[in-house]
Amino acid sequence: MRKLVVLPIVVLLVALSMVQTAYAADTYTDPQGQISFTPPDGYQQFSAQEINQIARLAGTIIGAPGRTAALKTAIITGYRDPLTMANFIVAATPLSTPDVSLDDVVQANRDQLANIRLTTVTPSDIQDAMIGNEAARSFEYTLMAGSVNVHGRQYYIIHNDALYLITLSAPEDNADQAFGDMQVVLDSFMFLQ
Repeated sequence: MRKLVVLPIVVLLVALSMVQTAYAADTYTDPQGQISFTPPDGYQQFSAQEINQIARLAGTIIGAPGRTAALKTAIITGYRDPLTMANFIVAATPLSTPDVSLDDVVQANRDQLANIRLTTVTPSDIQDAMIGNEAARSFEYTLMAGSVNVHGRQYYIIHNDALYLITLSAPEDNADQAFGDMQVVLDSFMFLQ
């Protein structure tokens, strides 16, 4: 049986709500010059130390098809609205197995999330999307983080043999507005290499 790429998103969402932030610039470009996007107005960028803390808390590992060893997932950056606690992260991991399909990755992650006891709503059906001129897939879910229902939406993209994950999350009572605010990230997201 093939092992599929699986990201522990629940821990990432909870971890994101536990760290402080720094104010964001108008446009973000990662230090390696691979991606660029515009963060929403008023959102604050997590510091490198906070990103490392999130990664440690999450234990962010994935398994690739046909491999027994897990690969480390790099959290590239994250931002949060300090007023509403809405946030998003961008993460990536290399895919060393050429036969990994985007649909298999997304289905495996959706199935994993559906089986986590913190999930209070069955994840939505998988939807097609376009991000950075690349085919993407997404789904939504709701989970309990502490005493708050958090609504999440994840986008998966494969580009240059790497899996990119964009996770949007917000308290359920503010999710529609927050996801509208965060749409600028998806609309402006570009692969630079």
